[in-house]
Amino acid sequence: MATKPFVDPNAPYGGRQVTIYGPNGEVTIAQQFRREGEEKSELDRYLDDLGYSRTRPSSGTGTPSSQSTEDSIQFTSAQAQILMPWLTKLAPVEGKKLIDEYVKGYVETGEPTFALAKMRSSDSYEKVFPGITRDDGSLRMSEATYLQNKEAVLIHFNEYGIGGYGAQVIDTLFPSLVEGNVSPDEISARLSVTDRQLGNLSPDQKRSVLSAYEEYYSTELGEVIELDDAALIPLVIDPEINAQILNRQLNVAKIGNQYQQVSGAEASRTAIESLVGAGLQASESQKTFQAAVDRALISSRLARRQLRTDAPSAMEILESQYLGDLDTTQQLQSIQAQAASESTIQFGAAKTQEGAVTGLTEK
Repeated sequence: MATKPFVDPNAPYGGRQVTIYGPNGEVTIAQQFRREGEEKSELDRYLDDLGYSRTRPSSGTGTPSSQSTEDSIQFTSAQAQILMPWLTKLAPVEGKKLIDEYVKGYVETGEPTFALAKMRSSDSYEKVFPGITRDDGSLRMSEATYLQNKEAVLIHFNEYGIGGYGAQVIDTLFPSLVEGNVSPDEISARLSVTDRQLGNLSPDQKRSVLSAYEEYYSTELGEVIELDDAALIPLVIDPEINAQILNRQLNVAKIGNQYQQVSGAEASRTAIESLVGAGLQASESQKTFQAAVDRALISSRLARRQLRTDAPSAMEILESQYLGDLDTTQQLQSIQAQAASESTIQFGAAKTQEGAVTGLTEK
């Protein structure tokens, strides 16, 4: 049978359970809000018709009865577990401690607000919900949302085949995601984008990305670290490494692909990294590469005409442009200067009707 809704539209979800005490020492809880079809709320029926009270009876010494308190805690612990099952879902031991703290606060005051405050002030709270509290004491989200988001991140890890890894790191990773306001949807988007980008890389390019991580971790840990392709996606979830290494390496790989497509030649990772470090952007790389290829082709033709043995390649021209390679710059200037001189001589010469050359001639 479905539970009927509360009459009061402002009643909180689940209503409000109030601890009450019977005339013969009984302890129970009753619903404060009236539901549709009821003449009185459950609480009012107990108080008005059955002689219950919201005041806890005292023992002969003037202190609360220890038996009544124990009965109340035991009963409301079960009720709290039903109302908040998520507390013990991902943290069985510490979650049970939070349930107990909530119950103590509820028994002491009869108010859910104070019960929550007592639970949130316990030592177990930070263990179950690390990162949920801001510096000013306010919450970034509710406890239920916190655990739901944590579980959602694990689900996203499983979707990309890294569930085992996720289970190992979630307890240390998730608090940093919460503090950084990174939602499960954003994690899913990051994983999706990275999976797609990595899928477009050749085996050599993937090896290049992994080599950067191996070098980083080997330096940090002081031992040789070897990684395989299965490690690529897990590495993306570290925001600092992602910003400093992964995005840079993906950018380098993308630009390397563009260079190969435009020039027909494969550039070394070191060469592309140098260009990127000097300011080459992926958005402008294709146009820049095409200009360098065209200039290299023209320079090569001029060099052959001038009987030169070699001419700068497209990559050497790019290095001259971005890195200030003096030798290449001087070689290009020499080729261009000779070509300009030859053009001037040819353009300035003229022939008479008899075929004699007049005007400017090369000596």
